[in-house]
Amino acid sequence: MAYITRQDFKDTFIRFWQHGALGYLGKVFKTNANRTITTFDLNAAHANWWLLPQAHNMLHTRLNIGALQHYMELAYINAANLCGYKNLRILSVGCGSGAQEFLWAHLLPKCTIDAIDITPKNIAAATKLAATNGYKNINFMVSSWEAINTNKKYDIVLFHSSLHHLANMAGVFNKIKVHLNSFGVLVLHDYVGAAKHQFTQTQLQIANQLLQATPKHLRKIFKTPFYKIKVGKPGLLRMYLNDPSEAIESHKIRPLLKQYTTPIFQQELGANVFVPYLKEIAHNFVTETDENTSILEQVFVAEKQFIATNQSDFIFGIYRFN
Repeated sequence: MAYITRQDFKDTFIRFWQHGALGYLGKVFKTNANRTITTFDLNAAHANWWLLPQAHNMLHTRLNIGALQHYMELAYINAANLCGYKNLRILSVGCGSGAQEFLWAHLLPKCTIDAIDITPKNIAAATKLAATNGYKNINFMVSSWEAINTNKKYDIVLFHSSLHHLANMAGVFNKIKVHLNSFGVLVLHDYVGAAKHQFTQTQLQIANQLLQATPKHLRKIFKTPFYKIKVGKPGLLRMYLNDPSEAIESHKIRPLLKQYTTPIFQQELGANVFVPYLKEIAHNFVTETDENTSILEQVFVAEKQFIATNQSDFIFGIYRFN
């Protein structure tokens, strides 16, 4: 793969416009960890797929749960069943501002949750919200995965869209196994596609066909006067400057799951088409109209057809280590 591509120049130009040249160039002088922290700051503005309830509802449909339910409820039912609904000890890695953890703390009031994230603003917000709502069974901590004490054992280890940010994936799986009790389980909701989101030509072709059929006003790029005209592979240099941890070894997750674990439950979620399609233009779909709802339905149908014969980029699963 070429490290600097035409897409790098396009992506960098867009970032300059969105954040200002000085603000974006400031990332050049940050450490890798601080680039990642800046990207996942609670107040960071973006226009990606996870803004859209429609996208989450589509994923939930594939899990055979209600549109208004959260996948964590499915994880709770399965994982808690396996572990006996006792005073569960849970480790959540990359908790962000705590949405998943608050739901589990509500569903399992006797559980104890250690929730870590490398972004101080997210942890501060989650800690404040926990205190406001009286959640005393969640311990939010600013910490990296690497810094977690391996002497502590858990019944459940959760990765919600965070595993694909870790390097040395084989070592990560070994450490997860060390953290789990003999009956413990790994709960995973994550990207497991190509490293650095280097999408296949088939994915790009489908996404571009959909984009070309999308009205211009729905293709306006977030916080710019420009319009998205083509879906391409992300520029690797731009990804490094933005978040060096993004999908660094994501392609290794599936093989390691097969090597280390036995699936208790696993569902292919897709996201192969709508993720590249919605990048930088998702904000145009936040306010639902007949027009953009119809377009998203076409995108979701195209993706369903794609993953019928191709491997999914996202999975949800519950696994027990061999």
